[in-house]
This record gives sequence, structure tokens and C-alpha cells, in this order.
Amino acid sequence: MILDTSFLLDLKDRDKTAFEKGIEIHEQTQRIVPVTVAELYFGVEYTESEEERRRVENLLSMYPVVVPREATARRAGELRARAAREHDRNVGITDSIIGAAADLHGEAVLTDNVTDFEALGVDVGTY
Repeated sequence: MILDTSFLLDLKDRDKTAFEKGIEIHEQTQRIVPVTVAELYFGVEYTESEEERRRVENLLSMYPVVVPREATARRAGELRARAAREHDRNVGITDSIIGAAADLHGEAVLTDNVTDFEALGVDVGTY
């Protein structure tokens, strides 16, 4: 399962439903992509909070990072174009890369942003 930034933020912020979902999926493979790391570190730098940095670093230490390759970038472009063409949905490049990684690994994206990932045509898990 590829974890979307929304799930990790909710988990970091001790959201009960995210925590329960984390317990439910604890035996499944869970991974993140580098753009998720970038999104989380944006928050760290923006807040300039050492507490936030510590919480994000602790969270990230639990999950391996899937390194996107050219195939991921190509798939992200394809999925993004399909979402725009077939669903009139302008999905951001970050979600497109997350969705492409999930698609290429045959996994679902765990998110609360169901609409964008469904428009990309990838399997979605929610909480």
C-alpha cells in the first residue's frame, strides 16, 4: 500500500481513524514516495518547529521510500492526462506521482483524498 501524505499527516496529528487504520493494515506492506517526504518537510520548514521536525522524522522512519524512476514519471503523466480528459479533473503532479507508484506496484493508495485518486484510476483505500 502506498501511503498518501494526507494519511501520514492525520497519523502524525493523532487522528483516531487514521490510527485505527494503521493498526488494521500493520501487517501489509506500506511505503511512501519522495514527493510525500517533500510535502511533509514543507510543513516542518514552514512551521520552523523542532517538535514538528521530530514528529515527522519519527513518522518517516517507519516507512520505506519507493524511488520513482522514469516509468513512474511517464505513468504519472498518462494518469494525469486521463483524469483531465475523462473526468475533467486537474489532479496535481504530486498526487499523480503517488498514484503512478501505486499503479506500477499493483497497490492501493491509502488516502482521504479519494476523488483525485479515483480520477487517476488507481485503487484507493480510505479511513
